[in-house]
Amino acid sequence: MRGNCNRIAHMRHVVEAAQPQGIVSEHMIEVLRKRKVGPVIGDADQLNAVSLIGIVVMIGMADNEAVVKLDAIHRFRDLGYPIDEAIFRGGHKRLRAITMTTFTAIAGVIPLVLNLGSGGALYQPLAAAVIGGSITQLAVTFFLMPALYAAIERRKERLALRRAAAQEVVIA
Repeated sequence: MRGNCNRIAHMRHVVEAAQPQGIVSEHMIEVLRKRKVGPVIGDADQLNAVSLIGIVVMIGMADNEAVVKLDAIHRFRDLGYPIDEAIFRGGHKRLRAITMTTFTAIAGVIPLVLNLGSGGALYQPLAAAVIGGSITQLAVTFFLMPALYAAIERRKERLALRRAAAQEVVIA
């Protein structure tokens, strides 16, 4: 049971580390507006309450995808696979589901981005946030999160080997 609690805590930290967009405050929004970083994150004038709803939705989707992928990786680690093989197999197992979720979210908001229908202009910032967040989430889930996971796991293995070596020296 204790190992399971450690795994959950470890997964939470990896997911939080892989989501730099996790905390959005009023101060950050004002800085973004004043710096005019529109080309980087979209039109700075469109950063409003509706687009923040889109960002919150994307944080939830990214969190869900990351946790599910980490769970798949942990299952392969429990079966005895090395780190790289477990990451590859876990990623392969979740590839279709994650990409389908991402492309479905993008396809669902394309009419809003194109300003088709009533309310299109109102929800255009939300749609832009969902599309940008979906693409970012896909990159984070498939590249950044596995790299962070591998680095953390390798560090844990090195520390365990050092502790084991130190215990052997003490015993001898």
